[in-house]
Parts: sequence; structure tokens; C-alpha cells
Amino acid sequence: MSALALAASTTLASAVTKISLNGSLCTVLTIRSDHGLLAAKDRASCSQIFGGGLIGSVKGEGKAAIFGIQNPASPGDQFVLTLSYPFVGGGTWKIYTTTDGQHLSLSQSGNYSVNAPAQRAKGLKSAFGR
Repeated sequence: MSALALAASTTLASAVTKISLNGSLCTVLTIRSDHGLLAAKDRASCSQIFGGGLIGSVKGEGKAAIFGIQNPASPGDQFVLTLSYPFVGGGTWKIYTTTDGQHLSLSQSGNYSVNAPAQRAKGLKSAFGR
């Protein structure tokens, strides 16, 4: 009986959300959440980014999902992605970048769609790269 309860609580706590970062880019993240821990991967569009994160509060920003993101196509860059939380259509996103671990700057920002299809329009590029 306790094993069944544990399995049910694990199932209820885990969730998968697809988020499309709207704008002139082609990034669609599949986000897996489990007890406040997050993992993200772009499997649906042109970038191959991945990362992990947490849900927290950022001074001046409010509640957010915060990710450290890697892009294999940009090995010298480190990205920090914030998504307003909870995940709702029209939520906001910001990408910060650093190449030296000392200076972090806002790279791009916009709104996101939840469970949106991949944006594969010709000429669009990933928000995570050069």
C-alpha cells in the first residue's frame, strides 16, 4: 500500500511542459519538473540546448524558473535563462550570457507560449548562440 502511495506521489509531482520562446528564434523547450528541480532540452527545433534549474524568487523579477543552459554550438558561452513562473501563456523570458564567468549581460528577452508547436520558419536562429 505504501509503495502505491509513493508511486502516486511521484507521478503527481512530476510534470512535463513545452514552452516556445516567442520572437525571432526557434527554441522550444521541453521542461521536466520534479519537486522543484527542473531539466530542459530543446528537442523540437533548430537548437540543441540543454540545462538544469530551480524554481525560486529573483529580486525585482518575482517568482521564476531559473536555468543554467549549455549550447554545444557555443562552447565558450554560458547562458542563464529565466522564465516567469508558474508557466502560463504570455509569460516572460530573459536570457543572460557570460563568456568569462565575471560579467553577465542581458542577451534577449520576450514572451513565451505554453505547449506551443516548434517554430521552424526559414531563417530563424536559436536564442542561445551567436
